[in-house]
Amino acid sequence: MATGRAQVVRVTLVSAIVVLAAAGGSLLFTETASVTVSVPRQNLEAVATLAGGLGGGALPTERFQVYASESQQGSASTVQVSGRSTQVIQQSDFDAVRNALSVKVTNELGAALYAKSQGNLYVGDSQPDITVTSDHNVGDETPLFTITVSGAIGATAFSERDANVLMLAALKAKVPSGQELTDDPVQFIFQGRQVGPNADVLVTGDDVLVTGKADGYIVPKLSPQSLTSQIRGLSPTDAASSLQRTAPRSRVEIRTSPGAMPLLPVIADHISLTIVVEPARGHF
Repeated sequence: MATGRAQVVRVTLVSAIVVLAAAGGSLLFTETASVTVSVPRQNLEAVATLAGGLGGGALPTERFQVYASESQQGSASTVQVSGRSTQVIQQSDFDAVRNALSVKVTNELGAALYAKSQGNLYVGDSQPDITVTSDHNVGDETPLFTITVSGAIGATAFSERDANVLMLAALKAKVPSGQELTDDPVQFIFQGRQVGPNADVLVTGDDVLVTGKADGYIVPKLSPQSLTSQIRGLSPTDAASSLQRTAPRSRVEIRTSPGAMPLLPVIADHISLTIVVEPARGHF
């Protein structure tokens, strides 16, 4: 009876091992390591002349003009002339109507520029060309007078999309070797100004200067596969030092399983390496 029980125990143990192996199990632990490399972003800036200036720039621009005109009737002041009361246009009468019309026409010109730009960015001329006409002059004896104010202004328009393409190319050209732009949105800022008198701009369009600025972030260009091969078989301390030499200012965290190990696994597939880009520490 005792022998029979011993045989039963041996058979059961062997069966358990066979079943475990058949299910893909193992009686040995697999050593693994989890490595996280946190790299800081660095700001990268590019500034370029897009249109105008000595080089002319590569940004296509287009000149356009808008017009506006308004008329308004005014009343002359009542004054005493040679002992009689009559209405004579005073300078203050004329100025009140002219100034009100000038403001109205200037506002209309601004709205017309925006409408005609059709969503493009533009650099307006420094000042509009304003013309004032009237059916009477200051000092005329008349109860009513009519003033007409006409205005024209030009602008140099350019496509924001075209400007973004040029500035992104300028930013990429400044990325140092071994670095790459992050996936963060690139911020674009454009400035335009007139560098010549209105007459020159209207004739040539060359006296408008458009500059651009692009801000982005860069990080070291790292390959998880390459880094994994670089640190396999090293001690955790040596592995961290090696990674920090490859990615300066990075933070390295290493965890091993099933417990603390003197060396990382020699088999690269047993090392899980993740690269994390840290949030920017500043703003554009």
